[in-house]
Amino acid sequence: GTFWIADGAANQLLQLNSQGDLLQAVKLSDYGVIGVGDLEVSDSSVWLLDIAAMIPTVVQLSSEGKLLSTIELPVGLRLDDGLTGISLDEQETLLVEQEGGIYLTQLVKENGELAPASLNRYEYNEHLYFARPADLNTEEKSQGYILVDEKRIDVTMNHNLGGLRILDVLS
Repeated sequence: GTFWIADGAANQLLQLNSQGDLLQAVKLSDYGVIGVGDLEVSDSSVWLLDIAAMIPTVVQLSSEGKLLSTIELPVGLRLDDGLTGISLDEQETLLVEQEGGIYLTQLVKENGELAPASLNRYEYNEHLYFARPADLNTEEKSQGYILVDEKRIDVTMNHNLGGLRILDVLS
């Protein structure tokens, strides 16, 4: 029932109610955050991707704006590696997106250590979803596809199809 907004100019996180009234403002500099590139919200946490840090970092805050954890992204999941955002799966496990979600990595900790695991699709409501834009290095620059479970939905544009993302899935 609330909205979370990353205010990059003021380096703060704003929480608004459904009428647009400010509920809280969290100063991100208090947690060493330099520049939010993406954010995700779960029932109990707010996850921020700090893309301006020397090493891109995910910061987890409680709903009240208190620091819960920080995760420096390992080599292979950084800006030079195509880092574009974060998301959460249905179990509220953190996912790192590369190339707009073409490549997904689940970030979990095993025995206190970060254990990234590559995924080949998003999972939602017991269905698997994947979007692949055109490969601009081939002749088929205008064709991509979306997979829902094993069903392929071809997408063709009149011009180059440089990006294709799943924004939401309606139940």
